Amino acid sequence: MHCKNMCTLSIVAGLYRLASLIIPKRTRLDTCCAGQLVWLEEAAAYFPAKLHQTADLDPAGAYLFACHPHGITSFSSWLSFATEGTGFQHLFPGLKMHVLTLTTNLRMPFMREYLLLHGLSDVSRETCLKILNRGKGHSITIAIGGATESLYASPGTMNLVLRRRTGFVRVALQTGASLVPVIHFGENELYDTIRGSSTSGLRRFQIWMEHTVGITIPIFWGQGAVTPIGFLPKRSPINTVVGAPIVVPRFAGDIKSPEGVKLTREYHNKYVKALQTLWDTNKLKFSKDSVDLQLVE
Repeated sequence: MHCKNMCTLSIVAGLYRLASLIIPKRTRLDTCCAGQLVWLEEAAAYFPAKLHQTADLDPAGAYLFACHPHGITSFSSWLSFATEGTGFQHLFPGLKMHVLTLTTNLRMPFMREYLLLHGLSDVSRETCLKILNRGKGHSITIAIGGATESLYASPGTMNLVLRRRTGFVRVALQTGASLVPVIHFGENELYDTIRGSSTSGLRRFQIWMEHTVGITIPIFWGQGAVTPIGFLPKRSPINTVVGAPIVVPRFAGDIKSPEGVKLTREYHNKYVKALQTLWDTNKLKFSKDSVDLQLVE
């Protein structure tokens, strides 16, 4: 009987794994905005979290929202763009936002269902192109620094992994989507962390995990529900500032050709300058410490 139960469990687990690899590619794209849950206004009030608009966005266009920093959990991106907790549709009516996350996150039992419920999709190049080519307001949100940037997260810092991140610019060029810089002021304040030096055993282990498994393991803690220390984010203000769009032309040629590489470099430079300007314009208003934006990678 025990053997039979184990065989049944193995079959079910195998089928679930197969479904998570094959089926969700379509499901994730077709459940856009399923997570626009108004009740999460209460979650926004906890910090409190606010969304700030600096320019109007034409609902007929397509946009790639590039978010910084990743922080430990990218909580700000989820709350601002995967829910109606901060009033996204009120500020940007007509946009159909798809928040993207690591494919690894969508292969975890139960976590996958939770993320799909909130309208998240995987951040593969295939998914990005498919969504943005729909046009008519279909847009995506990406935490550009990814899991690597979580290893730099610490209160009182704004260390970004951006210098070599050009994939999002190539996606914009291939689809003609405008690049929208986004800064989450306060994301790095939600958790305290232990950061090892670049040569420490801790950092070497974290990098090995990222390269081997595709995830990072930052050492962090916040506050508890009934104890001073736990894994809930700290009650610290979050201010998400959405910058003006950078219009990007659609490039129909080979994105890896010399011309494509030149355009990628050109618009990456434009993006970095726009992001720096957005930071300089708002840091005194929303950053409680005198922090400089640093491109660490």
